[in-house]
Amino acid sequence: MWKRLNLGKVFVYALLIVIALSMLLPFVRVVSLSISSRVPVERNYVKFLPKEITMDSYRHVMAEKRIWQSMGVTIFVTVFGTILSIVVTSLMAYAVSRKEFKPRRGVMIFVLLTMVFQAPVIPFFLTVKSLRLLNTVWALILPLVVNAFNLVIMRSFFEETPEALIDSGRIDGCGDARLLFAIVLPTAKPVLATISLFYAVSYWNIFYNALMFIYDQALQPLQIIVRSYVETSVETPGVYLDVNYNNTTLQMATIIVATLPILLVYPFLQKYFTAGVMVGAVKE
Repeated sequence: MWKRLNLGKVFVYALLIVIALSMLLPFVRVVSLSISSRVPVERNYVKFLPKEITMDSYRHVMAEKRIWQSMGVTIFVTVFGTILSIVVTSLMAYAVSRKEFKPRRGVMIFVLLTMVFQAPVIPFFLTVKSLRLLNTVWALILPLVVNAFNLVIMRSFFEETPEALIDSGRIDGCGDARLLFAIVLPTAKPVLATISLFYAVSYWNIFYNALMFIYDQALQPLQIIVRSYVETSVETPGVYLDVNYNNTTLQMATIIVATLPILLVYPFLQKYFTAGVMVGAVKE
């Protein structure tokens, strides 16, 4: 029994290591290509370790006005969208978690249906157009304000809030709004951090909505600009002979610039993340 248990653990750990490497190695290769000079990249010498390290690609990318402009749009959409989503999701999750709210089961059924059936493209576009959101940053925020999966996680946390805590607040004269913001939410740091990370990643990586609804270049988010760099895949002879970068290194540098900011957020939320995603997994 002990031997089988150890063998099982070894298999699980080995499988996790393989999965981790399959996700980490492509990122390592992208970083290596982005900081390697033009010649070894063109000769396919760069695998997972950089060759002739140079930061010229990053200097070129960071000198692009479009990158900074799109970065500003993406930061605004991510910050404001995440805050708005947390507020709206918290309000809705608290309502459907209260037993005294009679239509809560019906509301949750409609919410869960959105996880199964996605909105068709043409009605979705016509709805956004009828609301006069086309070519505005609100077209990147409002359609993503409430995510059904995040709502379910937050509702599960609110349902586990001790009734004694709610009752003590009501005895002190708290209404529902004060109960939520003064008593329930301060105890919900793990789930708030987890949901905030989910929303922030969604807003930061927004691409499909931007492709459909934004046609003004000044309002395009970072992912659209990244696509324009990545699609420039044909090398032009003689263009990069006097510099240490080419299309490939510029593409990789752009990807890192677009990815790194959201990666830096995770360490600050890591201590809450595990507790947040386990909400509702264990019932006592």
